[in-house]
Amino acid sequence: MATGERSIDHQDADRVMTTQMPPDFLQDQIRRLRAQYRPRPTLVGFQLVEGVLDLPPLRVGEGEIPRRGLLGVEDRGQQTVRLRVVPAVVESGMEIGDNALIGVATVPPAAGVPDDTSWLGSPAIYLPNRQDSGDYDDELTYAPPREVVRDRYVIEFFRATLPPTVLGVSFYLYLLVLSSLAFGRALAVPALVAPLVAMASSLAVIGFCAAVKRNTVGRYRPRVEPLWSKFVRRSEFATGLYESAAVPIGVGMLVGTPFLPMVLRWFGATIGKRVWFGTTYLTEFDLVRIGDDATIGTESSLQTHLFEDRVMKMSTVTIGAGASIGTRSIILYDTIVGDDASLSPLSLVMKGEELPPNTRWRGIPAEAVLAETIRASGVDHSVVHQSVSRDSDPALDLIAPEGVPA
Repeated sequence: MATGERSIDHQDADRVMTTQMPPDFLQDQIRRLRAQYRPRPTLVGFQLVEGVLDLPPLRVGEGEIPRRGLLGVEDRGQQTVRLRVVPAVVESGMEIGDNALIGVATVPPAAGVPDDTSWLGSPAIYLPNRQDSGDYDDELTYAPPREVVRDRYVIEFFRATLPPTVLGVSFYLYLLVLSSLAFGRALAVPALVAPLVAMASSLAVIGFCAAVKRNTVGRYRPRVEPLWSKFVRRSEFATGLYESAAVPIGVGMLVGTPFLPMVLRWFGATIGKRVWFGTTYLTEFDLVRIGDDATIGTESSLQTHLFEDRVMKMSTVTIGAGASIGTRSIILYDTIVGDDASLSPLSLVMKGEELPPNTRWRGIPAEAVLAETIRASGVDHSVVHQSVSRDSDPALDLIAPEGVPA
């Protein structure tokens, strides 16, 4: 096992902890890639997109890892290869075995990923066990019947074409209204009215997207559904319309303003007063609950669902009053961030975790930091132990030494 990695014999891998990610990790990766592929990348190029190492498709066996490693691959030959890669950093030349899993925001071991293994964290740790995804028939996961595939093609067609259609109609009506106002009037009139017409047009599209979500999905609730179920198709359709129509026409422009929480409430999110909201990365809106005076960092992700073994699992994300979520951090489902708790940028909160109030956390997965801060807040170590580990784990080892900066 490579230096910096460790194995934890843990009965519930969903709550396993590891060391924090070095703050200069991405820069080190970029320097190494530049040195390896000068003067011009041929097989693998890369770029830094707002702090994320962005790679083109990388060949692994008979499949490909899409950009940013967002999806897995399969081999439809004699043997099915089920590689599962969620947002992670997969370097060029990496060998990943069959039926392997690389967790959220994970940097796989430098020596490669063996068959039938699961890894999580930066640096990666081996997960001996992980949550079972249920026993679903292959027709609902990996081998859907032809009619189910046909239905998906129909839904995906409208998922791809409806957003540009809505945006196009909105722009046409905007120009129509503006031209009617400009006819026979001074230029100042349409110039002054144009922002109001644009605002009305944007709100109409956002309202339409919210109405589609309510009528196709209803209210989200915690549930588990196989990939090829009708619910997953409806949910993905509503999500696609939100991301491809509502976000570009207006929601994305409201990031960091008091208006964004108002709009997200239309879709079903529960957001308290005076919340600073710096992201549009949420999908199952009804499962997001945020208390008063919380701060949701720029491009952080409130991940209320995950696909594991081609099964969609979703549940709630609860952010307490006054809590702070750092830039580009990821909060997985079934988690609670306590009142006035703080999560540093580029951190990951595992599903099922509960961060106690008035504590500070960082890393992939998140660890408690600054032990003196925890003691000063009056939180008993047993509370931290219970929230981040099982009975057999030394919770105090998960708290960084005093004086380590957050």
